[in-house]
Parts: sequence; structure tokens; C-alpha cells
Amino acid sequence: MEKAQTESHLSITSNYINIELIKEFLEELQINAYHGWIDEDVMNHIAMVLKMIYSIYIPGVYSHQLRMEIFPLLLADEAKQWWINEGEGKITIWEELIEKFLCKFYPESYDGEEEMLEE
Repeated sequence: MEKAQTESHLSITSNYINIELIKEFLEELQINAYHGWIDEDVMNHIAMVLKMIYSIYIPGVYSHQLRMEIFPLLLADEAKQWWINEGEGKITIWEELIEKFLCKFYPESYDGEEEMLEE
């Protein structure tokens, strides 16, 4: 995936989609980044990601494509490092991403996993 950044937007280009994200949306992503800290709510983060993505409509782009492109942008610190080591280029399906993400950052319980996978 290529990323070209300018002052006002970020352009994401992959084999599947080419979208531009405006500065305000990028700032919202950074504010809501998941760091992998023990006091962060993993399930709330996933729900927030889905809510953000479902508010976006781009003709010809499916929601699963947006999920896979935007989710890594919502990671920072330990969570970002996990994605670089374990996910980037290896995980291509949303369900697999959520399963591995929960296994890493919410290993005690998978309450709500089925609901998150089906959305």
C-alpha cells in the first residue's frame, strides 16, 4: 500500500481502493487511536471503528475494504507495533483481524465477538 501525505489530506492507494481522507478525519483517527494500554476498552474501540467506517460512503468501495484500510490507522504504540509485526500484509480478512486483535489485547474473554464479526 502506498501512502502519500499532504498538508490537508492523506491518500491511501492499494490494490483494491484509492481514497483520500480529509485532515479533520485524520485528526479524528489520531484522537481515537488504540494504544494497547491495559486501561483501554478494546470492545469500545472496535465499535467506534465500525461506527466511523459506516459513516463513510465512497461509491464502488465496500465497507470491508474500508475496515481493512482504516483500522491500522487507528492504532498507536504497542498496538501499532503488533500490526506491523503480525498483521500488515498477512491479515487480509476483517474477521481474522478482529480475532487476532482480540486474542492479543482482550484475551480473557470474547464476549461480543460474534456481534462484531457480523457487522
